[in-house]
Amino acid sequence: MALPLSCMCAALAGALLAAGPLAAQAPTRPYRDWRTLTTAHFSFHYPRELEAWTRLTASHVEAVDSAVSALVGYSPAHHIDVVVDDPYGQSNGSAIPFVRSPVLTFWPVPPSPRSTVGNSRTWGEMLSVHEFGHLAHLMRPSRNPAYALLWSLAPVDVGPLATELPRWVIEGYATFIEGRITGSGRPNNAWRAAILRQWALEGKLPTYDEMSASSAYLGGSYAYLVGSAFLGWLAQRGGDSSLVHVWRRGTARVGRSFDAAFAGVYGDAPRVLYGRFVAQLMAEAIDASRAIDSAGLMQGALDQHLDWGTGDPALSPDGKRLALVLSSADAPPRTVIWSTAPPPVDTAAERRVRRMLARDPEDVAPRSIYPRPRVVLATLPAVAGQAFASPRFLPDGKRLLVVRATQQRDGSTRSDLYLWTPASGAVRRLTVDAGVQTPDPSPDGRNALATQCAQGTCSVVRIALATGRVTVLLAGTPARSYYHPRYAPDGATFVVSVSDGGRWRLAVADRDGGGLSYVGPDDRANRFDATFRPDGKSLVFSSDAHGTMDLAELDLRTDRVRQLTRVTGAAVAPVVDPIDESIWFLSLHARGWDLRRLPADSAAHGSLSLVGRFGAAAPPSPVERDTMPANAVLGPTGYGLGPRTTRYLPGGVYGPDGWATTLFLTNVDVIGRLTAFAGGAAGARPQWNGATGGAALRIWRVQVDARGHWARRLASTGSVAGPAGTSADVTRKGGLMAAAYESFGDQWRWRARAGGGYELVRPAALPTGLDRTLGFMEWTGAVQQSSGDVTLGEALAVHADAGRTGQDDVRRLLVRAGASLGRTGSLPLAATFTYGRMTGSSLPFERFSAGGSPSPLVDSSLTSASFAMPGLPNGAITAPASGPVSALYHYRISGPMGLLTPFYEAVAVTNGGSPARWHRVAGFDLHLQMASLAGLYLPGLSVSLGLARSFDAPFANRYSTYFSMRVLP
Repeated sequence: MALPLSCMCAALAGALLAAGPLAAQAPTRPYRDWRTLTTAHFSFHYPRELEAWTRLTASHVEAVDSAVSALVGYSPAHHIDVVVDDPYGQSNGSAIPFVRSPVLTFWPVPPSPRSTVGNSRTWGEMLSVHEFGHLAHLMRPSRNPAYALLWSLAPVDVGPLATELPRWVIEGYATFIEGRITGSGRPNNAWRAAILRQWALEGKLPTYDEMSASSAYLGGSYAYLVGSAFLGWLAQRGGDSSLVHVWRRGTARVGRSFDAAFAGVYGDAPRVLYGRFVAQLMAEAIDASRAIDSAGLMQGALDQHLDWGTGDPALSPDGKRLALVLSSADAPPRTVIWSTAPPPVDTAAERRVRRMLARDPEDVAPRSIYPRPRVVLATLPAVAGQAFASPRFLPDGKRLLVVRATQQRDGSTRSDLYLWTPASGAVRRLTVDAGVQTPDPSPDGRNALATQCAQGTCSVVRIALATGRVTVLLAGTPARSYYHPRYAPDGATFVVSVSDGGRWRLAVADRDGGGLSYVGPDDRANRFDATFRPDGKSLVFSSDAHGTMDLAELDLRTDRVRQLTRVTGAAVAPVVDPIDESIWFLSLHARGWDLRRLPADSAAHGSLSLVGRFGAAAPPSPVERDTMPANAVLGPTGYGLGPRTTRYLPGGVYGPDGWATTLFLTNVDVIGRLTAFAGGAAGARPQWNGATGGAALRIWRVQVDARGHWARRLASTGSVAGPAGTSADVTRKGGLMAAAYESFGDQWRWRARAGGGYELVRPAALPTGLDRTLGFMEWTGAVQQSSGDVTLGEALAVHADAGRTGQDDVRRLLVRAGASLGRTGSLPLAATFTYGRMTGSSLPFERFSAGGSPSPLVDSSLTSASFAMPGLPNGAITAPASGPVSALYHYRISGPMGLLTPFYEAVAVTNGGSPARWHRVAGFDLHLQMASLAGLYLPGLSVSLGLARSFDAPFANRYSTYFSMRVLP
């Protein structure tokens, strides 16, 4: 679940930083066929194809509101908008707790049983409880008059809990709520218990500060898993109402920090009590481990000690090769094929040890407790950071099926099926926009089974490998999901996991999906990851039947289950060796997943259940919860221009020529279909002063926008005095209309924009204004190539305009080319070169100049002659007017370092010839840009700030700081 955005700054920073150079910046696609369903307190906005999922979720949301509000002790007063969309084929949600305009976002793809929230009755219920829990928690208003007044005057209104609470409290409490209300979710399943237990046994539980976030494996989930367990421990000591008392103290008339509010309820600081909780959890984990040892620890033999998110293993038909995905904290994932033969004994490391002992016989050889690495036969690196996952060998043993998240032309991402031939390295795409996962080839190699997740449901499909045709065999519904289908050895039947009433059961169907019937006991256990034994008479799978995530086996003839492993962490992803019937599987530890191997005749004898014992180190005893009663749902109605919110956005432009304050009023709907704005700038005369207004309409794939302005800049009154400054003095009145289209590919993106404008332009040197008409075309594109941890990118931008100013016919061309190189663990480098040429006019504002920030008032397509370099004064670099030709040359070299980017750049402006003199600038800057962020009711924004030093006259050795924020239509 996404972290709720607790303040405007955090929201903007998160949105801006999330937008990568080849990623879709705005996941909502407003041009789709959007509709709206309405209940008493909620409005759900969704694309037409998600109506079934949305209606089921909306039909119980009022009961969620009542149950959560009763537990939290507060109910939001404002109507809540819910945006339902599926941009990335992922299970997620987010909450924006702005008091006057709260928004929830739901991504409807149901989670798998391998997810810590995979045990929900329905995914829509789980999302509603968790995300509405954020609103009921964080929107509680302050009873302090000064605080309330301050935030009521701010662009957005947030409560004190949203700004004061650490992340572990925010996410931990919403997770606590999900467990209390639904009887499922993270607090009630075996996954959270397995992670807490294993981390405690290894001494890897997070510190208090790490609980909010950590770079460790699963560190981003600590706030949910550990935070909810800690809050549950507190509630067990003081009752659920004790947590509510903390929230009431945190919003009291007397201002208090979180620590003070917490200590007033529990008697000590949260950091102190967390230490006691950790000590108790470790003791409970040790007790659970002793019980497991007494019953008989059965965890197989360690085959490979691995880190991070190891992928599910797959064996070749002859059992001689094994494929899986390897991951790490600091490198893209990669798919490898290993030999299953014993690794060679005489490794280079062992030879180095022998040489070391030969030189110094009294030295001691290092002891290795882990198995030797296996021989890598082939590697398939990630592409653009996305791994080829879920490898499965075809019957010929020479090719493998893999899946990969692939970007579509509208910027969304879907998982598609690929065919990998390791001998040649060839990778061929088999499906397009299919959303398929967990493939399994048929014994004849002609088809593959897979899970297809789309429209809020996960179905079982068959894919014809020759054509890529997808046929639905078992259709999922918003209340029933399928996962991980696997063919029987004879191909006549298959087994699949089915989410049914809040648990995962195993079912068997014939090859066409007919005759579906459940197998195994009808109990509370979750069973998944099933695969057949080679004889087809039994299944091996993962199960939480005893409160631990272990491997088990089901005899299909007798319906009897026997436990195969008994581990302290979790055992998943079994695959049976076709030769000796040993079982390869993944085993959880505090740094990731190991690969282990279990002999064919292994079994965990006896019986042991951890349920309801050992505190948070084991799952609690199950509690029945009432199904949420249904409520009335009105609609659907057409979305139209949607619910709208008006905000004011203060900002400004600052640089060597001083400060200009900006203020914009924006009106945006919740999915960004129509963005309107009006604003102005006032301040130092060398900066742009004036007013602007405009709108952008996104009801089609082609975005249409219009903008008008009245703007004046008097550069001669600032740092650039004399002729150079006078030439940059200008008043502009006018506007433009334009249309833009954007398209994405797996490793490329491009955007085209075209339009025209009219201005009445009055340079300072002329007594009257000049009519200026202009047509323009712009194209920007980027491509990316990657191999392993090395990424190379190229970008190209072209701007061309033509028009008439007064009596002059003006033509202008600007071309910018760039390249970037990045490697994991090293400083990335980027370089750009820009060339511009103008013909047809000697008017100063039509000729190239450099310096200053982009105008916050005039669309950049109309000011292409003014090249932005904010470390220099406005119009600082110009060439004397001589003839109807002007040229610009610019290059920049940079190496991003986190948020800040050190750079070195130089510019030259000439009368058409080659550059004779460059002006050089170096410094650090930060530039962030985002498209309209509809969930925040915000237009597009561009923010820049930096520090620069100029090296050449007339501004040699001058240091400048600069800042600008612009509203984009």
